[in-house]
Amino acid sequence: MTPYLLDTWYAAGWSDDFGADMKPLTLLDQPLLFFRDSAGRVRAMSDRCPHRFAPLHMGTLCNDRVQCPYHGLQFDGDGRCVHNPHGDGAIPKAAVLRSYPTEERHSLVWIWMGDPARADSTLIPDFAFLSDPALVTNRGTLRGAGHYELYSDNIMDLGHAEFLHPGLGAPAFTQGPRDIYQRGSTVWSNVASLDSELSPLHAAIKQLEGRRLDWWVDVRWDPPASMELTLYVDEVGGSRETAKWTDRGCHIMTPETADSTLYFWANCRNYRRDDAALTAAIQAGLEAAFENEDKPMIAAQSAMMKGADFWSLKPVLLAGDAGGVRARRVLAKLIADESARNARAADASPPAASPATPATC
Repeated sequence: MTPYLLDTWYAAGWSDDFGADMKPLTLLDQPLLFFRDSAGRVRAMSDRCPHRFAPLHMGTLCNDRVQCPYHGLQFDGDGRCVHNPHGDGAIPKAAVLRSYPTEERHSLVWIWMGDPARADSTLIPDFAFLSDPALVTNRGTLRGAGHYELYSDNIMDLGHAEFLHPGLGAPAFTQGPRDIYQRGSTVWSNVASLDSELSPLHAAIKQLEGRRLDWWVDVRWDPPASMELTLYVDEVGGSRETAKWTDRGCHIMTPETADSTLYFWANCRNYRRDDAALTAAIQAGLEAAFENEDKPMIAAQSAMMKGADFWSLKPVLLAGDAGGVRARRVLAKLIADESARNARAADASPPAASPATPATC
């Protein structure tokens, strides 16, 4: 089984993806069921009935209860069976679904896949700009083939832009120095390009063609795969803090399976905010880039790896790989530390009782 970091927050979807209807999702190889209850809270639980393993999303939702489509057991938002229509109506003790903590923040719904007692909402990465009314936001979701760390690598090293995204590349992404550093478990991979021109597409949408400017691209990675990418543009001699033109974006990857990934992206700009045509053009352009360029390349890359571990293939490393490599190593250590902690806890727990005779309905 693919090792995942469990005691952490994963994005499950944009807030408006979740309504009164049940929404099935596979995350970290687990079949899950989401719905928004009558109080507006997003609930998450296993999508597999513990009786005969029917998919609960094929059932019905009424009064905040999920009714199994096969035999009618009903479960509340915490995963407890609260109604058994069979026999004397007694509810088997084992008739309980695993439920998961959720938080709604930064226009996203987040899910904690590990120990619920460890769920800490302060650990959700900061993407407050996603709900900043002063910015104009484009956003979307895609599902792509390939391991989620391949998608992280794609953002941590922007050197691919010159070759995969015509018009977006700039010499700084391939030749410029990178500032790679780590604070706690957060990794930064930043590029500066002073007194130079922007890429053709960025110059066009900012109406800065032919001008020499100072600009910076900062990428912040938080485990397991949440990234903020910010482009700051200012007059020559300016700074990030005084930048007149900014694009703040998120690139958040959630593993669906070992070989497929959910990708939540957004771009928020502070310029030409009243230009609806520009907003539509940016949306179309980003969707085309992700769907027609990044996604097929990563799927092809994954297919060539044929399921092999990334490091077992002995990848050749280039200068631009430093940020992605640092992120991979941080994540590997976090997963190893969590596994060791869980093993110690299991060793310290009392022996399990002998299995009881299965209850009948």
